Amino acid sequence: MQVWTREESGGAWIRVTFTQGDRSSSVFCSWNGYPPRVDIDER
Repeated sequence: MQVWTREESGGAWIRVTFTQGDRSSSVFCSWNGYPPRVDIDER
């Protein structure tokens, strides 16, 4: 598992990637004065 975060004025995001072998799943959540948006990427 890897985690990336970033906080900027007025907003922030977090990305978490889970890996097993050659497969990975990432969850990306961002917010900037609006409800959180969540995107998922599986490879």
